[in-house]
Amino acid sequence: MSGLEMREEGGGPAERLMQDDRLVVKQRPRGACMEYCCGCEYENEYRVFDSHGTQKYLAREHSSCCCRACCGAYRAFDMDFSTHPDGEEVMRLDRPYRCCLSTMDVFSGGQRTGSVEQRCTCCIPVLETFDHNHHMDYRATGECCTCYSQTFTVTDTSGSKVGKVKKNWSGLKKELFTDADTFSIHFPDQADASKRATLLGALFLIDFLYYEDNQNNN
Repeated sequence: MSGLEMREEGGGPAERLMQDDRLVVKQRPRGACMEYCCGCEYENEYRVFDSHGTQKYLAREHSSCCCRACCGAYRAFDMDFSTHPDGEEVMRLDRPYRCCLSTMDVFSGGQRTGSVEQRCTCCIPVLETFDHNHHMDYRATGECCTCYSQTFTVTDTSGSKVGKVKKNWSGLKKELFTDADTFSIHFPDQADASKRATLLGALFLIDFLYYEDNQNNN
């Protein structure tokens, strides 16, 4: 049993992942002028909402200034999820630095519950999610153009479409002058909390890989 599943049985905040089939993730704009003029990234902060607009989680990046300045969107970071700024940690993402084919591990309760891996493809972006035993769960396949709005189709191991991750249009000002993006995710109906957490991690890796760099956005 994974750490996330164990915490669900205990009635912890992780059970909220099973309450919503769709979540919206909004990045908070921070230091847009410095990022645009100097190319120096701030630590990212996101708010996660349900389909009714109720905030469920706060996600905060933790990375070194040197790593953000030198590695940009490829930087290593940890990201913790909590119900509010001083709340209990629900889950955590751990992304090591890699110049290509990025990976990300998902943790809950100090235990690794899954991972996300970028695949080598010619034009179309592809990421795959795995459980804690490295058995593949889902594949997220994007479109040829990673522009201001794009849908990543989520398929299971049989190739059936079961969900999606969508980069939403955030408005002209935000799209042109910040990297404060908005995403939505539709979870597969049969996905348990661990699989949903890993798919949520895939959403954040998509943001960093394809939408984090202001220069790419512009």
